Amino acid sequence: MKKVIAIVHIPEVFEGHPEMWESFLWQQDCAHRHGLEVTLMVPYDTFRNPSWAERLKAYEREFGDEIGLEFGLNRELQEKFGAKDSLYHLPLAKRWEVIRFLFEEFRKAFGRYPTSVASIQMDAPTLKFVKEKYPEVEVAIATCFEEGVNVYHGCTPAWFNFNEGGPWWPWLPSEYNSLAPAADPDEIGIVGVPWLNRDMIQSFDSRNDWYSSELGDLLRSKSIGENDMSYLYEFVDQWLDQAHYNGGFSFYMMLQESSWLDPRKPPIYDEPYYVARKLYDKYLAFLARKRKEDPSVEVMCLTEFARWFRRSGQGRKPHICLWRDIRFASGKQYLWYIDGNLRFTLDMNRGGSIVDLRPYAAKVEKFTGVDSPWLYDGSYPYIVQSHHRNHSLYTCWVSAGGRRLPLSSKRTRCSNVLRSEGFVRIETEPVRLDLGGLKLSLRTNYIVRSDGTLLVEREVVDSSDRGAEVTLEEELTGCWGTTDYPAEMRGIRLKLLGECDRELEFSYLGRELKAPNVHWVGAYIPQIDCSVVLRPSEGPASGWIEEGYLFKPFFTLRLSMAMGARKGNRAVSELSLRKGDLEGL
Repeated sequence: MKKVIAIVHIPEVFEGHPEMWESFLWQQDCAHRHGLEVTLMVPYDTFRNPSWAERLKAYEREFGDEIGLEFGLNRELQEKFGAKDSLYHLPLAKRWEVIRFLFEEFRKAFGRYPTSVASIQMDAPTLKFVKEKYPEVEVAIATCFEEGVNVYHGCTPAWFNFNEGGPWWPWLPSEYNSLAPAADPDEIGIVGVPWLNRDMIQSFDSRNDWYSSELGDLLRSKSIGENDMSYLYEFVDQWLDQAHYNGGFSFYMMLQESSWLDPRKPPIYDEPYYVARKLYDKYLAFLARKRKEDPSVEVMCLTEFARWFRRSGQGRKPHICLWRDIRFASGKQYLWYIDGNLRFTLDMNRGGSIVDLRPYAAKVEKFTGVDSPWLYDGSYPYIVQSHHRNHSLYTCWVSAGGRRLPLSSKRTRCSNVLRSEGFVRIETEPVRLDLGGLKLSLRTNYIVRSDGTLLVEREVVDSSDRGAEVTLEEELTGCWGTTDYPAEMRGIRLKLLGECDRELEFSYLGRELKAPNVHWVGAYIPQIDCSVVLRPSEGPASGWIEEGYLFKPFFTLRLSMAMGARKGNRAVSELSLRKGDLEGL
């Protein structure tokens, strides 16, 4: 096993307040007192000070810390380049000017180019430019996981960082979209790392900028306090425990700007700075204790980690996060899965239904900035997202004896995750259904193949009447978009392929088509050049497609299959995603 902890400090000194440097020195002394190596992501307004740059180099020599470059724009740079916006919102040509300047100034200060860089958002053109011009760069803090709609609303709204739909821990960014893990041969050549680890339930349900590995976030959400650090300790432990589902690998990164620990910064939480410092010391002591108590835990600087990550092949493997609610004791459990073809989220509180689905197989190209057609919106599109779009869901309806129930109305738990060459198998606990006198226990398993195909297996575990027959309806209620507002659906094509082809084009008219003995049902979404197809793996199935209407702007794909209620009987369907239309399937 290899459980990696990375600690990142950003020496943040506000213009006109050089005395804030003292808070960074305290922060560094705290880490070194606990024997922890640190990656320093240094903004221009810090390293341009010669004495401060010398102190940073001393940390590198004496403690093995790493010095990287943070892409911040202070007032001087804004005036120099005529840029008031964030770096990732600038037009690409202007962005390249700023980056060249920052790299050359970094080389003047430290005698070399950095091997690590950081920004809360870096799109594919930015990463490609950095790697092409400065091949020394090996790792980039390049995204804030699932920052978007919820954070925007929570910041009243004043935080234009739309970065949803990407990885929650290290990945190899693809050339077409930095949020999508690369599938050969479209890798940029830089290891990507998110800004912070997040609470993987609150990332979906709430503002995850309140529930992260940054101490300041936890203080403002009241998740921890002077006399209670239990949430943070459970948070760290749960992240390190992800090694059980990822072939022995887990990753935890703690990042903290020094200004949060400074007495001169205007308070954004109730606790005074000396309480924040006390809690920070406890935090680092806990991380140091984890390394001491568990030989599989290793504290690494980011470039060292990136080299191991690439050498180990972890960047080419599927990753899983199985998360239980530790903040509100709801009993919820989410499972997240990601590879170069797709990302999906299973909500065990809703019968293991898919509540979020991102089609990386469609290779949706996006970048941000004033010269981008997407402007500020860097999020990777979804085709299922039940939080932003309430009706959007992949689930199964089960009927018998005149009663019909959705599995999404039942709670389950993930019981096992199995990994093998070419597939990952996710098993859930059976749910109990009362269907007009028939008592049925049904288990759902998901098998993800390396080609991106998702097999959904419904298995009878027990039944009160083994001679009974049940009907299973696999149903995907989909749409596309990146926010909580409906996107344009006209032009989407829905199709049934069976004994004869039937097709309709989405026009918000609420039409539906049905057919027996179908080979598949599918939808082509031209806005993102993506097809989603649902087919029975074996046996006959009837198909049903429906376009929505303006008050319910979704499309629905459904397969209906009959199955005997005998123990061990299974019905398997296949969900696949591809770039391009439905022709040739």
